[in-house]
Amino acid sequence: MDRRAVTEVTWLQEYVGEERIFQLTGNRLEDHPALVNLLWEKRHRPQSYRRIHKALTIDRFITLKLTRHASLFRCSLLWRGLRPAQPPL
Repeated sequence: MDRRAVTEVTWLQEYVGEERIFQLTGNRLEDHPALVNLLWEKRHRPQSYRRIHKALTIDRFITLKLTRHASLFRCSLLWRGLRPAQPPL
C-alpha cells in the first residue's frame, strides 16, 4: 500500500470499518491499494481526481496505449476492492 495514504486508511477504518469493508469485498483493507490511493487522490489532488476517467493497472494501461482500447479483467475488480464480493440481495 502507498504509505502516503496512511490518513486515508485511518479514515476508512473509523468511518467505514474494516469489518464492513471485508463484508463488502471479502478482503482486508490492506489488500485494496487502488481504493485507498483513489481516496488519497481525491483528498490531496482534487483537480487531478476530477479529470480521472479510468483507473487502470499498469498492464491495462499498456494495453490501452497499444490498442487504444481500455480493458480490464472483471475478476481483478474484486481483488482491488472495487467490486462487491457478493451480489446485493
